[in-house]
Formats: sequence, structure tokens, C-alpha cells
Amino acid sequence: MPRSLPVQAADDRVAEFAQELNSLRDSAGLSIRALAHGMPYGKSTIADALSGRRLASWQLVEGIVRQCGGDPEEWREKWLSLRGAEPVETPTERVPAPTGQWRASSFLGQLDEASRDRLLQAGLPRLYKPGETLFLEGDATRSVAIVLSGFVKATVFAPSGRTLLLALRGPGDIVGEASALDGQPQPATVTSVEQTFVRWFSQEEFLRCVQSSPAIAAGLTRDIVSRLREASSQRIDLDAPALKRVARVLLHLAREFGEAGSDGHTISLPISQGELATLADTSAPTAIRALHTLRERGLVSTGYRSIRIFDMDRLREAAQF
Repeated sequence: MPRSLPVQAADDRVAEFAQELNSLRDSAGLSIRALAHGMPYGKSTIADALSGRRLASWQLVEGIVRQCGGDPEEWREKWLSLRGAEPVETPTERVPAPTGQWRASSFLGQLDEASRDRLLQAGLPRLYKPGETLFLEGDATRSVAIVLSGFVKATVFAPSGRTLLLALRGPGDIVGEASALDGQPQPATVTSVEQTFVRWFSQEEFLRCVQSSPAIAAGLTRDIVSRLREASSQRIDLDAPALKRVARVLLHLAREFGEAGSDGHTISLPISQGELATLADTSAPTAIRALHTLRERGLVSTGYRSIRIFDMDRLREAAQF
């Protein structure tokens, strides 16, 4: 059974609040390590919130309350009543509000409005800077993240020593759900490639959302099936020449993340040509030659983190779909 931390606060009301939060944790039987396992905060940050030295941010308090099975609305009223008693801890960067424009193929895009709202009101907000790790390949964490803005990439470390890019995930996509569902280690490392805002769920909270909502469960099933089909298609592509594989990757990225304009589809993604090569399961020099061929044919143009497709139909012909 976890022990309550000694509360050390200059303000009696903040001290009382921290003591009640400790009591909730005791009743839930959760250690600080267990809390940190399901939250986007370290053990020292959580311990500081429970010590009562100052009033923690609502995001942190909400995470502790949800992990311990408390009522967030009840605790938010308590927390709000203390804002005048102690300076509130504020993040160094404001978390952006989601745009609400979800790709139709994304997890959130496949849900009805009520189901989306339910998920977006659960979990915890988390802002990642470029290059920060959400999940580590082989790690035992069972948490889940839904990307609301920005992009993350899923990579694996190959026996050859190469880091292989498996997929890109953007607004509306879900990551980490496989380990939350089957209890196995994380299958890939997930890293933010630009400033990325996510909604972060513990395994318990995510499964509660899925089990209590047939619509969310159905949306998750559709998303998993879609990824299985995508993986199957990639295996079939391995027999195709490199030019066709690169063309198929470009078509996929255009469908998922491209922006249609009067002069074609523009893919603006924070990935290198080397990473594009791993998506096509070829070497970087081979992928660069394939892009050069497509440029010579007048099908695409390339720039810094940008590829423009001038004619989708002709690119499909090059991919021989």
C-alpha cells in the first residue's frame, strides 16, 4: 500500500488540498511510480504536486484524479477555489486548441461528433517539442496518444543497424493502442517530428472509453483494419520495381496528408528523402533516382520537405494501379 507523502505547504488550504489528493491516491492503492506509468509526467513532478508546496496545474491534478478513479468535476471545483490562494503553475508553452478538421481516414475522422467530444474531454493534454519521444520500442508502457496537431513518426531499429520509418501519423491519428489492447511491449518508437499536441490516455482510461462506447469501439476496429490492409499492401509492393514503390508511397501520402490545389496535390511533411526511401523499402540513392525520373516525366516537383504531384492519374499509371 503506498504511503501518503508529507505535506509541506505555506498555505493551509493548499496543504489540505494536497492531503486530500494523497488520501485519494491511498484509497486507489497507487504508488507514484504507478501514476507516472499512465501519465505524461515524471515521478518527481507528481511527487511535487502531492507534497503541497504549491498548487499544481489543473492538467496534472486532473491526471492524478482520473488515475485514482476520482470525479474530475468535483476536484476541479476544489482546485478553482484555490487559485486565489496560491499562484498557479502554468506551462511554459500554451497548448493549442485542436482545429476540429480531421482527415476522413483518421481515427477521429471516422467517429461521430459525440464520440469525438467524449474522447477529447478525457485523457490529458500534452505538448511535445520536435524530436521528443512518445513511446520507445520494446517499452512496457500501455498508454495511448491521439494526435491533435503536428506529426509523429513510428520507427524500428533493424538488425542491420538502420532505423526504419514505418509510418507517419498526423492529426486525428491514434498511436500506442496496440500495446494498450494486447498488453505487449511497444512495437515501435514514436517520435514527434515537429511541435505536436496530443491527448494522452492511461491504458485504463482508454479501455474504459472503448468499452463504454460501441461507436468508439467500432471506430477503433475500422482503424486497425485499415492499417492491416495498408501493411498487406506494403508487403505486396515489395515485388514491384523501386520506381513503382516510390510512386505508390507518394500516392498514399497524397491521399492521407496532401492538399489539393489548382496546380496539383502538395505533400508538406517533415520527413527526409531517406525516410521516404524506407517507406518505399529501398535505399536513399535509389529513391532519389526514382524521384528524379518522376520529375523528368513532369509528374512531380520536389522542394524542402515538400513534394508536389501535378497529375495524380499519370502517377497512378506510373505506379500501375
